[in-house]
Amino acid sequence: MRCLSDHGYDMHLISFETEEIRGVHTHYSPIHLPHSLRALLKLMKRLHLTYFFKLIYTLVRLRSLLPAIKPDIMHSHYVITYGLLGVLSGFHPHIVTVYGSDLLKTHGLFHFLKHSVAQYVLSHADAVTCDSEVAYQTMLNMGVSEGKIKLISFGVDMDKFKPQKTVKTCPLLSN
Repeated sequence: MRCLSDHGYDMHLISFETEEIRGVHTHYSPIHLPHSLRALLKLMKRLHLTYFFKLIYTLVRLRSLLPAIKPDIMHSHYVITYGLLGVLSGFHPHIVTVYGSDLLKTHGLFHFLKHSVAQYVLSHADAVTCDSEVAYQTMLNMGVSEGKIKLISFGVDMDKFKPQKTVKTCPLLSN
């Protein structure tokens, strides 16, 4: 994001985490809850509903923020949290980046819920990126169209970027 900002793009980061990136407008949610909502949050914690409360609270903030910042594109990382918020915001075009844990780490009833949310998000995203063949195949098995998925591996393509044949050496330093 900083690189794009350095090249004159107006970048905004909307996150649950507090991270400062030079030149990037950051919007945190929900870090500082109004005093009137803190008692409700304590009750939600006791009932194990904190995630849903944060989701709804953040969605309301996101929907009011989007018309103000007027983004050209929304790119969400992680399906179950930011991807879901992006889809529920109704903003397009929306790209979702999937990581293996989004689709592969599930158990029991939680598996059914997470899988259902992931299918909903992936079917409503305009494009999906992933970093592994396993995630790619899992999304195909979930019914995501092949044309919507782009596999982007981390690292360097050694067929395109080859190390130089000559090796620069550093003279040894001695006493």
